Amino acid sequence: MTLLRQIAATSIAQAGWDIPAPSVVWSPRMTRCTGQFVVEKDSRGAWLPEIRLSIPLIRRLDRPWPVEVYGCLCSDAQGMLQRTLEHELVHYKLWCDGEKDWDCHPPRFRHIAWETFGHYGESVSKLVLLLMALVPQIVATSIAQAGWDIPAPHVEWSYRMTSKAGQFEVEQDGTGAWQRQPKIRLSIPLFDSLDSPDRTWPVEVCGCHCHDPEGILQRTLEHELVHYKLWCDGDKCDHKQWGHTSRFRQIAWESFGHQGIYHGIGVEE
Repeated sequence: MTLLRQIAATSIAQAGWDIPAPSVVWSPRMTRCTGQFVVEKDSRGAWLPEIRLSIPLIRRLDRPWPVEVYGCLCSDAQGMLQRTLEHELVHYKLWCDGEKDWDCHPPRFRHIAWETFGHYGESVSKLVLLLMALVPQIVATSIAQAGWDIPAPHVEWSYRMTSKAGQFEVEQDGTGAWQRQPKIRLSIPLFDSLDSPDRTWPVEVCGCHCHDPEGILQRTLEHELVHYKLWCDGDKCDHKQWGHTSRFRQIAWESFGHQGIYHGIGVEE
């Protein structure tokens, strides 16, 4: 198995798809797109799927980084290769499932690309992409500033969250047990709305005045990190211990100077 096909097989396994890895090859002639999924007949008349990747576009040396690929920021050619391959694998998945429009981008394609690989497509603004890139540094800096000896949690962005800017979640599995890996979700629609010319500044977030979107992201992440800190320290099966308790308010104030508990954008109870 070639290296490209091994990468494809790993992505398929991570996606949980029960399909074989397709042929993946480099193309020196493709200059209009980074990747393409094709299905062609062989000499015996059998249909064979194949993913082709562009050598000129993916291996371009003078490219300024980072580059947005399917709504995700890539900092090098390997990242661009990975995102491109994931995109073409979604086409391949639709073809394996017998979808007639496997070569298009119907709603099911976008749903699979988002749910499986976190591809945001073209509907994410430059502001949100900028904020996405800032998240890892803000999380690491905030945890270090607070002096907490805890690993950084997983952070993901959500199209569906429209009532609050952020949310700390620990999901239950099929048996009702709490899963071990918590995550912080951030709202794409609400952070996207910060770019509106009608937005008035400053905005109060967690009792602090924020003068730009980066400040709102910072305060929102700090707030959710306090929930995460309580989860790390307490009974991981008792969700009430992660809420807005008196200890939550004390930690939020002492660690980040928060004087309130509301995100300031969206509608919250």
